[in-house]
Amino acid sequence: GSVVEQIATSVARDPEHPPVLLEGPDVEAFVDPERLRLVLEAFVEALVWWAREGPIRVSAERLDRRIRVRAARRGTELGPEAAEALFEPRAPGTGGGSKIGLWVARGVAEAQGGTASARVEDELVFVVEVPEAELAD
Repeated sequence: GSVVEQIATSVARDPEHPPVLLEGPDVEAFVDPERLRLVLEAFVEALVWWAREGPIRVSAERLDRRIRVRAARRGTELGPEAAEALFEPRAPGTGGGSKIGLWVARGVAEAQGGTASARVEDELVFVVEVPEAELAD
C-alpha cells in the first residue's frame, strides 16, 4: 500500500494524469519496495499511454508465499498479443512511452524469481508476481 501511495502522490502533481487508486485490502509483504515501485511505475506509465478511460486501479494479494500486484485501466484498443508485445524493447521513435519501462520491469520481476505479464479483459491489465522474501530468524 505504501508503494502505491507514493506513486499516487507523485503523479497527482500533474493535474492531467489519471489518479492511481489502491483497491482492496492493503497487503503487507517482505519484498524490496524500490524494485516493486520501479515495476509499478512502468505499469502506470504504460496504462497512461495504452488505456484512456478512468483511474488506474492497483490491487494486491498474497498467494502461497507469493505477492501478486495487478494494475488496470479501461479504454484500450490493444489486443492480447499487442499487450504482451509491450514488454519487448522497441527502437526509439516507434510507438509511445519510454520504450524500455516494461522491458526493464519484466527483467526486475524475473531477477527476483517472479513474472510480469499483460492481458486484455474489458481493460488493460498488468500483473507482477514475485516470491515473498524469507524473514531471518
